[in-house]
Amino acid sequence: MPRMSDAWGSYSCTTLRVACFDITMVILSMGGWRLTSYAKLTSTRVASFIRSHIICRYGVPHELILDRGAHFRAEVETLLQKYGIQHHRSSAYRPQTNGAVEAANKNIKRILRKMVETSQDWSEKLPFALWAYRTSFRTPTEATPYSLVYGMEAVLPIETEMGSLRVALEQQISETEWAQARFDQLNLLDERRLRAADHVQAYQRKMAHAFRKRVKPRPLYKGDLVLRMLRGLIGDPRRKFKPNWSGPYVIRELTPEGAAWLTDLDGNQFLEPTNVDQLKKYYV
Repeated sequence: MPRMSDAWGSYSCTTLRVACFDITMVILSMGGWRLTSYAKLTSTRVASFIRSHIICRYGVPHELILDRGAHFRAEVETLLQKYGIQHHRSSAYRPQTNGAVEAANKNIKRILRKMVETSQDWSEKLPFALWAYRTSFRTPTEATPYSLVYGMEAVLPIETEMGSLRVALEQQISETEWAQARFDQLNLLDERRLRAADHVQAYQRKMAHAFRKRVKPRPLYKGDLVLRMLRGLIGDPRRKFKPNWSGPYVIRELTPEGAAWLTDLDGNQFLEPTNVDQLKKYYV
């Protein structure tokens, strides 16, 4: 028997940092529906969030894609094993792996910047920023995330203030007619989600084609000397003068999935793999 979560496929989960807080950001992959919980993150809190905000609301998902944060281990791994959820980790920093989440992070931050009045009130504005995102038309799906979850569009405050046609028509029909119209919407929900999935695939093919036309691949091989990209260091006093690359390192092993295991020039091995997207060839 199909589960409700089948309509969404996989869930992606990562961390968005705002001010001194970490926000758990979860994306239902197909619809772009965002769930958040902001707090000082620990594995216990993340496990509680997955249980109460995902499993208890939408059912047990097939799989969950996590980044390599320490708060996604311990209790989280135990919870996923308990419910039989497939657990996939994105290889060391690669935004494309959790592309929907990374895009959501960027958009949520942009919305918050326009809404906040002081540096301290962002947490009060976060629910409204999420609501704005959920009710906005998304190009990849050609629909709003809200409509893909509930089968109808949300009634916005301006519609009640200005008296939109939809609100006016709903006030003129009987409760029985409204219930039948809502039932018809729910019957068409699966079709709407499948159509959105087709739009997403077509959009991804279009973006991939444009990327391949613009970017020339430069393959790396085992034994190559490479430089490794340094991610932004919070509080680095050097600011714009901080280095962008470290190395050189030697590629000890390459996997078909695009992960590289590195060693330094003294033969010391890295404990975690690095994605080849974060490497560039070093020329002696």
